[in-house]
Amino acid sequence: MSNLPPKKRHGFLIFLIVTILIGVVVFVVVKIVQYTGTKQDVGKHDLIDGSVQTATQGNHDGDTKLFHRSARTSDITMDSNLNLASFGGKYVILPQTDIEDLEITINYLDSDRKILDSVVKHLGDVKQGVQVSFSISLFDLGISVAWNTKYESYAVTGGTVSYFS
Repeated sequence: MSNLPPKKRHGFLIFLIVTILIGVVVFVVVKIVQYTGTKQDVGKHDLIDGSVQTATQGNHDGDTKLFHRSARTSDITMDSNLNLASFGGKYVILPQTDIEDLEITINYLDSDRKILDSVVKHLGDVKQGVQVSFSISLFDLGISVAWNTKYESYAVTGGTVSYFS
């Protein structure tokens, strides 16, 4: 018989490390899914070689925040109308959830759905169900863009939504 002390087992420590690793893997997978979910096709861009590439816009503000996700286009509804008072368009946004630092990009497209111009509007913190409106004048766009615009698209390009709101 030897007088060596019995070996200590570290079962709880191994359990804790495995649990933390599983949590990190789940967190990374969720953030990757959210990252791909924020991309939205908004039009086309001409490339130098003469080909056309689909343009996407997205929001990555929530990528590094633990308890927030990036706001998505599905988090808002938007309506646009001709506004003769400002010689342009009036946009009304209705948030479907509370969004911190909301930013919208409106793209003006020609008949081939190529992007002519984009306008970014920073709307700040918005509350669910409270309408936010703004106008964009034709003079802000320029006569050429206004004349050749056939379509509009929009994307949420900034803002975060709390998981607990």
